[in-house]
Amino acid sequence: MTMLDRMRRHKGWLKWSLALVVLAFIVLYIPSFMETDATGLGNNQVVASVDGRDITAARFRRVYQQQMQAYRGAYGANVDERMLKQLGIDQRIVQQMLEEETALAEAARLGISGWVRNLPGGDVEALFSGPEEAVDAMLEICRRGPRYAVVDCVEEAGPVEPATGPFEIRRSYPP
Repeated sequence: MTMLDRMRRHKGWLKWSLALVVLAFIVLYIPSFMETDATGLGNNQVVASVDGRDITAARFRRVYQQQMQAYRGAYGANVDERMLKQLGIDQRIVQQMLEEETALAEAARLGISGWVRNLPGGDVEALFSGPEEAVDAMLEICRRGPRYAVVDCVEEAGPVEPATGPFEIRRSYPP
């Protein structure tokens, strides 16, 4: 008896086995497939973490799309995702998000209020408000910069109206 004969004789059993495999595929694979995109990242998957503050794939995509819209608004329809990837904009966005989360964590640790914002050209603008020792400590952190960064200079402005409330990130696009 050949293999084909056996399969023909057990046709009903094979149909149910195949149906069970298809059902298992649908139940187990399809939901996880729907949560991911072309990069293979789910919306809640953590891309990076700073002091317990997670940067999720969904948050990265939201910031990336905002910057894409800003670039298209500034430079027209000639800007596409392929060009921005060649320029390393996606890596730059992740780096900015890490720097912003680091600033938030340090500000919370030092108990200061204010804001931080990335400017076009790679500059960073911030307002720190709080006890003098805490502001000085935050300025020293800015002078050191994040690992692998080159800080050319930190310019201090004169007194301004103090910030109130929690430290926040302000967005300005394009970066």
